[in-house]
Amino acid sequence: MVDQAVFIQDFAVVLTFAFIITVLFSRIHQPVVLGYLLAGSIIGPFALGLVVNIDTINIFAELGIILLMFSIGLDFNFNKLKRVGGVALSLGILEMGLILALGNAAGRF
Repeated sequence: MVDQAVFIQDFAVVLTFAFIITVLFSRIHQPVVLGYLLAGSIIGPFALGLVVNIDTINIFAELGIILLMFSIGLDFNFNKLKRVGGVALSLGILEMGLILALGNAAGRF
C-alpha cells in the first residue's frame, strides 16, 4: 500500500521534472519521450533517489504506458497502415521466425 503523503510528494517531483524536461527538450528540438526516460532515470532510486517507493514507481510506469498508448492511438492512421501493412506483416513474421530460430539455437548450444 502506498502512503498518501509520500505518493503526493513523489507525484509533485515527477510532475516538476516532467515539466522541466518537456520545456528543455522542446527548445532543443528533441523527442520529449526521450527526455521523460532520462528524467525517470535521474529521479529514480538508482541516481538521485528522489522517488524510491517501488509501488509508486510501478503506478507511474503503468500510467505512463497508458498515456503513451493513448497518444499513439490519437495519431493512428488507417490509410498509412493499408499502404505499409503487407510489408510490415511479412517483415514481422520473418523477424519472429528469425528470433525463434536464434533462440532455439542458443538454447541448444
